[in-house]
Amino acid sequence: MIGIHHRVVGSILVLLVAAASYPQKAENENQIKSAYLYSFAKMTHWPAGQLPDGSHLRICVDGADDEFMDMLRATISGKVIDDHPLEVRQLNSSGDLKSCHVVFLRSSAKGIENTIGEFGSASVLLVGEEKDFLARGGMINFIVREHRALYEYNSATIARARLKFTRESGGESESSSAAQAESRILKQRVSPTYPEIARRMNVIGSVQLQVIVRADGTVKEVRVVGGHPLLAEAATRAVMQWQYQPTARETSEHIKIDFGH
Repeated sequence: MIGIHHRVVGSILVLLVAAASYPQKAENENQIKSAYLYSFAKMTHWPAGQLPDGSHLRICVDGADDEFMDMLRATISGKVIDDHPLEVRQLNSSGDLKSCHVVFLRSSAKGIENTIGEFGSASVLLVGEEKDFLARGGMINFIVREHRALYEYNSATIARARLKFTRESGGESESSSAAQAESRILKQRVSPTYPEIARRMNVIGSVQLQVIVRADGTVKEVRVVGGHPLLAEAATRAVMQWQYQPTARETSEHIKIDFGH
């Protein structure tokens, strides 16, 4: 179950969003954080012109070791977000920052506060893993509490960077203006594969999806409304192959898929 907690940093409301609990092993932590970095990229909308058509969406990491970089590359390998192929870069100098869209500042990174200051109001999503990261100007922060992985985010800092961040858990659900909310008859259903990583970590739960179905019955778009990223990807991949009964126009369907129950 995903829980939402509130606390205030100064005058800024910050949300804490709980993820699934996991064993205290570096490999599992790297898996979860890599999955969430991919999810954060999907949940972020950049200003017009920031990502030209067909350009790469770059996730950069400062202070990462080889083990984490290998896990992150494996997690996003071959993935595309809104026609933007994903790319991972390990930061070696401040000059590399200009080409990044998401920057993960590990706790081992040097001069984190100075690095945050270099971005100013640039439209770059800044992610960290230190308890005071948001107070220092960061946007999203990983924390560990009572053997659970969580993240917190500062909506005011994100807005100042002209970014729009939509939480998957209880977040906004946007659909095309042509879509209508009505039930369609499902002709062909492809069952999702329970991800092996999720199985080993004992990640269970439900994924909520909003699906835009074309008039001919093929799936046009799948948007995650709620659910763990490790499960949401498998659910999305399966639903993209579903086939509905043709109708006169596009429709919007709301789907719930359970894993591990």
